[in-house]
Amino acid sequence: MSKNRLNMILYAFMGCLVLTIIILAVKVATKPKTLVTNQVSDKREEQSVPVNEGSDVTTPVEDVTDEQEPEPEEPVVTEPETIQKQMVVLKDPTVNVNVRSKADAGSTKLGQIGKDDQYEYLDGIDTEWIRISYKGSEAFVSAKYVKVIEVEVPAE
Repeated sequence: MSKNRLNMILYAFMGCLVLTIIILAVKVATKPKTLVTNQVSDKREEQSVPVNEGSDVTTPVEDVTDEQEPEPEEPVVTEPETIQKQMVVLKDPTVNVNVRSKADAGSTKLGQIGKDDQYEYLDGIDTEWIRISYKGSEAFVSAKYVKVIEVEVPAE
């Protein structure tokens, strides 16, 4: 075979290859593409957009959004809020202590603090008496028989 003949065959082959590439490019460019929109239901909707402004020819558009369903959020568990309160309890749980209307052993007796009772500490008015909240009112107990402790209680 002559050199000219081989060149002609090579050029013919390259021409066919270029023509094939052009045809494939045109087919890919005009291939319909669909647009998938996420909706509450699983229905899919196709939409088209014009190829050129003012053109009657439309090309469907492909949506590239992530089609995974969102993961459900884990419920937030919150602990009930608590606060520290000072409470008055008995030093010796084997005795009951009188609750008085005033910081005086001769004042009116309102009741007694028992073994498992706790009352809110208001303040110590002196070294001998402690003011407490007793059944919704202010009352007093002898500091000799009770102690003040810290406890966690639910926030109001």
